[in-house]
Amino acid sequence: MPNDTPRLTVVIPTLCSEARGPGLLRAVATAFAASRHDVEVVAVANGPQVSLSVLRDVEHMGVRVLRQAAGSLPLAVAFGRAAVQTPFFAFLDDDDELLPGALDRRLDVMVADPTVSVVVSNGYKEVSGNLVAMHPDMKGIFDDPLLRLLERNWLASCAGLYRSLTIGDHFFQQSHGYAEWTWLAFKMCAAGVRVRSIESMDYVVHDTPSSLSKLQAYDESYVLLFERMLEHDLPSLARNRIIQKRCAAYHHLSEKALERKELRAALILHCKSLYPPFGLRYIPFTRHVVRAAIAGD
Repeated sequence: MPNDTPRLTVVIPTLCSEARGPGLLRAVATAFAASRHDVEVVAVANGPQVSLSVLRDVEHMGVRVLRQAAGSLPLAVAFGRAAVQTPFFAFLDDDDELLPGALDRRLDVMVADPTVSVVVSNGYKEVSGNLVAMHPDMKGIFDDPLLRLLERNWLASCAGLYRSLTIGDHFFQQSHGYAEWTWLAFKMCAAGVRVRSIESMDYVVHDTPSSLSKLQAYDESYVLLFERMLEHDLPSLARNRIIQKRCAAYHHLSEKALERKELRAALILHCKSLYPPFGLRYIPFTRHVVRAAIAGD
C-alpha cells in the first residue's frame, strides 16, 4: 500500500504548451505508476508558451506545478531539484515515459546500500515506431563510471534515481547546454559519487522532431564540453580519452563546415582536430579541404 508521505519526487521540466500537452500528461501518468510508494510529481512549466488549459489538466492529476519565466531546460532542471523535499528524486522529460515499477527497482538498490548516491537503469529509445535498447548492457558502471561514461553516456534524463542528501543543488548549477546529462554524470564522477547500475528496462525515450540533439549547436557544444572536462584533475587514461574525443568532435565539425562550403571554418576546425597524438589520424582529411579551396567551392 502507498505511504502517506512521499519518498520520491519526479521532476518534469516542460514548456507546458498545447503541442506538448499529450506527451506531458502521459509522462505524469507514468511517473505516478512507476512506484508502489506515493510519488510527488513536480512539473516546472517554463517559457512563454505555457497553456493554461494544459496547466489545469496537470494540476488536476495531483502535480505540484512551478512556473519559470525563462524557457530553459537546464534552469528548469535546477529549479525542480531545488524544490525536492523527499529523500530521493528523479527526472523525466515531458515527451518520455517511465515504465511500471521503474522507480522501485532503483529504490530497492539505494535502500539496500546507503553509500550509493545514484542508481541508473537501462531503457528503450523509440526509433521509427520501434523500441530499441539504449545500451547493450550496463556493465562496468559501478567499477569505473567515468571510463564507461566516456565510452557511452549512461545517464539519460530519465535513467537515474538520486539520493537527495548527497546529490545537492550544486550539481545542477552551471549546466552545459545540449549535453546537460553527460555533464552532470561527469561532475558526479569527478566528485567521487558512488553509482550503481541495474539491467532492467525502465523507461522509453521518444524521438521527436524538436529534439535538441538534432540541432547543429548540439554538435558544437561537445567541443566546449570536453574543454570543461579537461579543466578537472583526471586520471591519465580518462584525460587521454577526452582529448581523443575532442579531436573527433573537431573533425566532425570540420566535415560539416566543408559540406556547407564554409572553407575557412573547415580549415580552422581541421587544424584543431590534429592535436597530437590522437588527432594525427585526421591528417588525410587535409586533402579534401585543400581540394575544395582550389576548386573555389
